[in-house]
Amino acid sequence: MVVYHAVGVGHLLDPREVWPTYQTLLPRLASIGASGVMLFFVISGFCIHLRRARATEPTSFQWRAFWRRRFFRLYPAYLAALILYAGSLTLRGEWKANPIYELALHLGLVQNLDPRVAFSLTGVFWSLAVEEQLYALYPVLLRLRENWGWRNTLLLLIGIRCATFEGCEWSYRAFGIAPPFGASAPALWICWAMGAFGAEAHCGRVRLHRSLTWAWLSPALVVGSLALRDVQYVLDPASLASKLWWRLGQTTLPVLTALGYFIWVNAAVAREDRHRSSEVRSPWVRMLAGVGVFSYSLYLTHEWVFRDLVHFVGAVSVVSAAWWADHRLLLIPVCLGVAYVFHLIFERPSLATGTSSAAGKQTWR
Repeated sequence: MVVYHAVGVGHLLDPREVWPTYQTLLPRLASIGASGVMLFFVISGFCIHLRRARATEPTSFQWRAFWRRRFFRLYPAYLAALILYAGSLTLRGEWKANPIYELALHLGLVQNLDPRVAFSLTGVFWSLAVEEQLYALYPVLLRLRENWGWRNTLLLLIGIRCATFEGCEWSYRAFGIAPPFGASAPALWICWAMGAFGAEAHCGRVRLHRSLTWAWLSPALVVGSLALRDVQYVLDPASLASKLWWRLGQTTLPVLTALGYFIWVNAAVAREDRHRSSEVRSPWVRMLAGVGVFSYSLYLTHEWVFRDLVHFVGAVSVVSAAWWADHRLLLIPVCLGVAYVFHLIFERPSLATGTSSAAGKQTWR
């Protein structure tokens, strides 16, 4: 995802160019990173539900304890990043027409509900807003899973995604308002639920169909669904085929992408179990695990490096911001360094506070 934001943002298939040229090959490959948001939601559903999937006996959902953990895990660091982005926009004089309104929606993590604000402060925080809204829907998912089973629940969530798309299309035709369908919680609920389903499969509570254990199917689904999406750009926009493909691309293909990542997550977790039983650790595994420790801070700050830090550095150095904008890959190590420092200053203390708060609450009980 960081590489995508470095070189792949905004790169679409030119209708006259079926095969990429040498100059466009890297952006085309990096554009695959945009689908990483589906991986993000699958992993999130897996991690959130894993605690409950491991429970030996069913218990009632502890709403207050759940939100206490989520608050300290996410919000303090998010608030610090929000101040960072808002301060940078203020210094650059690039606030939109109503900054108080924008900031209020971001503080409440509901900015994805307004298409004018969803991507205004930064292009990445909308996914955290969706994440928080999916947390609110988690008890509903648990009830659906308990009463209907996973198969019917997942089919229902696919139906909800399709209905959300049609509702957004109707809103645009009737009122000229285009809600951000791809950044809405109902549309992405199915992806998050796949991760929760995978957590139960990992714990042996449900059994996966044999095809969902085929590791080769993961890249085939991810790359195949993205390639099918690009067909939209070579069709005549006025044709019926283009309109039908648009609906298919919006409602179905992202689900296939999420399914590919679902298979990959299952394979990765199984491989992790095998690694834990061995004393040998691959250097790549250790390195990536180290980045994973501060990956949330990397998510929060990497666009600030690409957009704002480059601007400030270009204003005071002989190397212009335009040059850095054309060589963003060189900034990836900077993104990692900034994220690690941000993790130490803001994220780790809030994690420690949340852990001690939860322990104190349990001791009091």
